[in-house]
Amino acid sequence: MSLFEKLVLPFGTKPASGWVKWYHKGVPDVEGKEREGARKVAETNRHCKICTVLSGDYFPSINIPKYPQHPYCDCKLFSIVKPNLQAFAKCALQKFEGYIFKSDKSKGKTVLFESWGYTIEDSEYLKSEFERQAKQKYLSGEYSLQFLDEHGQRLTIVIELKTKNKNVKIKTGWMVHPLGVITCATPYSGEIK
Repeated sequence: MSLFEKLVLPFGTKPASGWVKWYHKGVPDVEGKEREGARKVAETNRHCKICTVLSGDYFPSINIPKYPQHPYCDCKLFSIVKPNLQAFAKCALQKFEGYIFKSDKSKGKTVLFESWGYTIEDSEYLKSEFERQAKQKYLSGEYSLQFLDEHGQRLTIVIELKTKNKNVKIKTGWMVHPLGVITCATPYSGEIK
């Protein structure tokens, strides 16, 4: 058991409210080599790659991936009853300095962000603003589930930026990791008009 009190939910049911933790036997709630090694062992024992990658991930019960994932699924959902759930949104500074504001890699995103009044000097601000908004929206379930594969569950989170003339809403891509961590995979995937 982790720091959270847990209640096992009946197979195939979703909790009415709160948060859930996805669990697949044998896959630890950590990132890194230990987790990857355990996932590979589970997969060679004919366990689903997608199920093992979800293990340890937290979701607000109002917005979770399909459960069960498939017939004879070994996954379990645990209701997290501890208040003050911790969550962390991480966005690498390189998403801005090395991608958005690198005109040879950005596919026009540099021009777009500059038209909104942002330059490479604003990278630190953008990083922290993306992290702040993404965390808040993850905690409130304000995201869209995107595709799920052997690399993990992707989310689209809308980030609102203040610009010279107006506020813009942009779609950003995030990856879910164990224990309430999400990381920014795509800092811009389109504007919402």
